[in-house]
This record gives sequence, C-alpha cells and structure tokens, in this order.
Amino acid sequence: MHIGDICVSKADGFQLLDLQHDVMKDVGVISEHIYKVTTSGIHGDRPRQEVERHALSKSKARRAQAAMKHPDTVITELCDELGVTRSTLYRYVGPGGELREQGRTLLRTNSR
Repeated sequence: MHIGDICVSKADGFQLLDLQHDVMKDVGVISEHIYKVTTSGIHGDRPRQEVERHALSKSKARRAQAAMKHPDTVITELCDELGVTRSTLYRYVGPGGELREQGRTLLRTNSR
C-alpha cells in the first residue's frame, strides 16, 4: 500500500496540487490515499494564532491512521517515514488504526 502527501505552501490559488497528484497516481498511490494540504505561512494575510503544537501534522496523522489499519505495516518503517518515535505514533493512533484522544484533538484543530 502506498500513501502520499501533497502540499502547497500558499492557499492563494497560484500554487496547484494537480501536478503532484498526477505524479502520486503515476507511482501507484490511489486517490483515497493521497492527502492534500494547503496552508499559508506565518507571513500570510491572516493573523497568527497561538495554537497547541503537535508532534504529528494532520496529514501525517491521517497517513499513520491509514497505514495502521493494515496488518502488514512495519511500525518501525512507518515511524522512520513519519519522523516520529513509536511512543509518539501510539499517542496519536492505536494499533488498529483508531485515533486516540491526541489524534482526535489534532484533527479537530484549525491549525496547520
């Protein structure tokens, strides 16, 4: 199973996800496993908000959730790919792919 993140750094409409999406599909990632992130940086038009920091981004939490649902997922490799420790991974996502409280909190927030 392949999972992919595609991202643009500005939500101004000038940067598009289309090319990245096409590349992901070309390498075998199905559309349901492609997670799109569009964010503006701290110098964007919106005021900066103080938010709780999470060890995982929303897209990485979704990737972890999808991967953990598959029994053939190698946890060590997933952690390496996401850049987190096993304990951090398990704080957000349970062994069966279910979101834990910290994961649910992360996905409810409006932060990046």
